[in-house]
Amino acid sequence: MSSLSEILTQAMQLEKDGADFYLKAAGLSSDAETRAMFEQLAQDEKAHLSYIERQYAALECGEDWCSIPELGKVTPADVNAPIFPADLRRVTEISTQASLEDALLFALNAEDASIKLYKDGAARADHAEAQQLFLQLVSAETTHFTILLQRYETLYPYPR
Repeated sequence: MSSLSEILTQAMQLEKDGADFYLKAAGLSSDAETRAMFEQLAQDEKAHLSYIERQYAALECGEDWCSIPELGKVTPADVNAPIFPADLRRVTEISTQASLEDALLFALNAEDASIKLYKDGAARADHAEAQQLFLQLVSAETTHFTILLQRYETLYPYPR
């Protein structure tokens, strides 16, 4: 069972790893739209990292949970909504010879893991601002998941 501080620490690492991965994945695609999508996702993950780092630093200094103004326009998500389609193949490791399809599947799995972590944080939060932060991050990562899934379905339509 993780504390909220541990969840924030895990979240910072997930966001760092996500940004690094998306920048690498951008290089896998010769398709300009897909490359731009990955580059935007990397920028989003860097922004999320900044929000989480600020909150973590505030808590470490003995301050309370605070709202993150940049997330103000993000509607908190429904934590009970399923995210990952049951029939989609999961890739949990990515090799240096990964295909674009592998990168998209890996990214979907990574977003799913982020969503689950933030849902857990929201469920454990006993402070309204903490719960709001986690629910807004769930919503932001769900948006990423949807963008990735749409790109996957565009490039690799069913049936194949």
